[in-house]
Parts: sequence; C-alpha cells; structure tokens
Amino acid sequence: MYNDGGIFEGHFTSGVPSGQGRHVFPSLEVYEGSYENGLANGPGKYYHANGGYYEGNWKDNKQEGYGSEVWASGEKYSGKYKNGLKHGNGIYIWKDGSRYEGTFVNEEREGKGVYRGANNEKYTGDWKGGMEHGEGKIEYGDGKVYIGEFRNGKKNGKGKMEVLGEGIWEGMWVEDREVGIFNLIVDGEIVKSVNWDDINGAKENSIYEQDRVSNSVISVAKWNQEPSLIQIENNNSDS
Repeated sequence: MYNDGGIFEGHFTSGVPSGQGRHVFPSLEVYEGSYENGLANGPGKYYHANGGYYEGNWKDNKQEGYGSEVWASGEKYSGKYKNGLKHGNGIYIWKDGSRYEGTFVNEEREGKGVYRGANNEKYTGDWKGGMEHGEGKIEYGDGKVYIGEFRNGKKNGKGKMEVLGEGIWEGMWVEDREVGIFNLIVDGEIVKSVNWDDINGAKENSIYEQDRVSNSVISVAKWNQEPSLIQIENNNSDS
C-alpha cells in the first residue's frame, strides 16, 4: 500500500519510487513509467478512470515536453506541454473531425495556427486566448475567401472578401458585419461601391457604378448625413 492509499509496484531508492514503476491510485487511475525522487519524471503513461490517457514525457508529476492525450469523448491532442499544460506546437482534433494545428500558450490556441472545421471551413492566421485575433484568412466551404483583420474570434477591421464569379469586396467589418463603404474590385479596378447600414441590416445602395466597357463612371451618388437620402449626379451630362 502506498502512502496515498493506492498501490505502487516498482523500484525504490531511499524509501521513495525511483526508476520504473506502476502506481494505481485510489481513484483507479494508473500511472506507468519512470520515477525520480518519488515523482513521475521521464517517459510515462497515465490512464484516466473514464478511459482517456496521456502518454509522453513528465517532470515532477506534470506533463512536460512532447506527449499525446486522448479523452473519453474522442478528442485528441499531440504536441508540446509545459508545467502540465498544452504549451508550444501541437495538433488538437475534436470528435467531429475539426482540427487545429499550431501553437498553444497555457492551454489556449495562441500565436500562429490553422483551424479546419467539420463544415469544410479553414482559418489560417493569428490566434489569442483561443480565438482568431490579428491577421487571418478564412476559406469558406462555398468558395468565398476572406482575408483581413480579426478581433476576439470575429471579423473586425479592414478586410477583403473574394466571391467566385463576382470579384473582391473590400471594406470594413465590425463584429462579423459589413459596415460603411464597400468597393467591388474586378481585374484590379473598382467597378461598384455599396453602403452597408449596420443598424437596419444590409442596405445595398449604389454609390457609383462603372461601365467596364467604356471605363467611364455612369452614375454617382452622394450620401447626406442620413443614409436614406441620396443625391444622384450624372457624370455623362453635357456641360
């Protein structure tokens, strides 16, 4: 019987586990591996009572260095640990097949990383506190691609949305919503601009449209302080 009420089998040095050993805890969790000065140090495997396990390196009873972990829920992690926490480069896979590959800081996704969702969406870029934060790119399942700024897991700031068969919309996002003026760019040229009203939802009002054949502006709209009021001028009128 070990001093915690569990059962230990293995080598002792000066009365404490040293070398290889097997410890069955009162909770029926099990550690098998290397010991030093009575603590798990070096390679070892820890079995949780619910069926999950960790296998990898240990330092003073905590995961340290490279290891892999499998939870009873089916989620998996392989990568670096520090002081018992996921820290450094690693891969985390959820039970639905979603996966993150990149850096972790104290258990959180942070730094550079790639997330692939079960819905075929892919995010590549900066992370902070487990959320998309900084510069990044989303590739959607329907073919759309967003490149721009993120904050707290949402599109926030300047960005570009490429739409297949249409072009690239460039403008500002706030909390995943388009706000203000957006330009549609095709072949490097602005061919259309719209204004998005963030209060009433998307309100597509043409500010100007460009005839791509003659490359001339065919209409201009000036916005007054109230977005519902539009003054149209015709640039092609004789002067």
